[in-house]
Amino acid sequence: MIKTIPLVGGNGAGSLVEFDAQLTENMYVEVGEQGSRSPAALVSRPGLATYMTQVIGTRVPAMRTSADGFTTLVFVQGATQPLRKYAGAGGPQAFGPSFATVVFTTAKVSIAAENSGARWAIAFGINVGQPMVFANAVNTGSPTVTASIYQALDVVYSDGRFIFIDSATGYIRHTDLNSDVINPLNFILPGVQAKALAVVGREVWVLGEDGCEVYYNDGSTGFAYARRDGASLDVGLHSPNAIAELDGTVYFLASDKSNRLRFVRINGYSIEPVSTPFIDRKLAEAIGGGTPYVCDAFAHSHSGHSFAVMRFRSTESDTSKDFCMAVDTGTGHWFNMSYRDADGVTRAFDGCCAATRDAFTLVGSATSGAVLDFAEELPTDNGLPFTKRRRLGRIVSATAEKHKRLELRAKTGVPYTEAAHVRLRWSDDGGRTFGEEHIASLGEPGEYVKRVAFRRLGLSRDRVYELAVTDSVQVVFTELLADVEATRT
Repeated sequence: MIKTIPLVGGNGAGSLVEFDAQLTENMYVEVGEQGSRSPAALVSRPGLATYMTQVIGTRVPAMRTSADGFTTLVFVQGATQPLRKYAGAGGPQAFGPSFATVVFTTAKVSIAAENSGARWAIAFGINVGQPMVFANAVNTGSPTVTASIYQALDVVYSDGRFIFIDSATGYIRHTDLNSDVINPLNFILPGVQAKALAVVGREVWVLGEDGCEVYYNDGSTGFAYARRDGASLDVGLHSPNAIAELDGTVYFLASDKSNRLRFVRINGYSIEPVSTPFIDRKLAEAIGGGTPYVCDAFAHSHSGHSFAVMRFRSTESDTSKDFCMAVDTGTGHWFNMSYRDADGVTRAFDGCCAATRDAFTLVGSATSGAVLDFAEELPTDNGLPFTKRRRLGRIVSATAEKHKRLELRAKTGVPYTEAAHVRLRWSDDGGRTFGEEHIASLGEPGEYVKRVAFRRLGLSRDRVYELAVTDSVQVVFTELLADVEATRT
């Protein structure tokens, strides 16, 4: 009997241990091709390329593009001059002080911009010894930088004002209208221990360690914002960078009073879960395992899909503990993001922030001063390969079934210069342990559509298949069929 094995869905969406078999790595869901028995296909994520000139540095923790799209401001940690701007068609221009005294560990660097891109504010987080700075005339050839008297945990822009969290007092403060001047008498003490700010529409959300509050501009003289009654939440923000915005929607990693973690999005004055019970449990296991983590969240779009990404950074020196997870916010499909280093070791995806510039989606490196961009047809991350993997749902039967043949239909997309292969392995205990790999060709260069068949796959009552492509080639899994014969045992 020929069975269609779902490339997406099936028995992997539950929260029980036996439902944990499904796993996706570096692939997202697309609508199945016409005529295919599978309603969905799996597509390789885009690779990363260097955007313009690479800057010597240790990390790119923040970047932002002005609302008019003309100017992008980037902060390169460890660079002689960390502030870099891209304006018009020009390459990066360094400006401003060195910030040499700043020691960045888990502190958040945040950038806010006036809509025109002329005035900017940069905040450097807690206990770093660096006041918030204002950058003016950034959209011209001669930007200037001046320091405020306040250190800030985070800064945003709304209604003509820069709004920030005063790290010394926890107060929420703002500049005067269309100005860099800060009146020390204009502030409010929020009812939560503030970690970050987010602008939703024309309202400002204060996300704290112990809850969230919403403020709106009530037109008052002095401090211009009032707390919105009935809009408070009793869930907090896991870490200062664990927040992302895309298409007017804010996503964040939430932590409740029992330290339960969920990835959520703001909907009105409430939150709705984005993570599944399986993802929640994986987060609890990883972060609750004794290794301290901070989360860098960001969002981006490509090929008509929107993705929210969480990259978890160990505060220990062992970067091998870092990991990265992403979700297609339209389909709800989660996948791991990774690459393989020069030694073949799997590492977390090398991105910790993002911004859109012209037709490019820029990505700030988590491990160097590189500014990268997603390249749709590139099968590597800055020259390094990444594995495309899908572990499928369980094939369960009351009696043993003879798995006579497994056929994968795949496309390799753009031309490539090396022969590509698909690797198959399987488990007969619900995904707990897997056997040796079986390798088959995906075709020589120039072959773009391929049917790959594996035969004589043994007997099983509880089979889980896993497919992987480790070669540097973009691939689409379009359909998976199994010829299975029931037995009496």
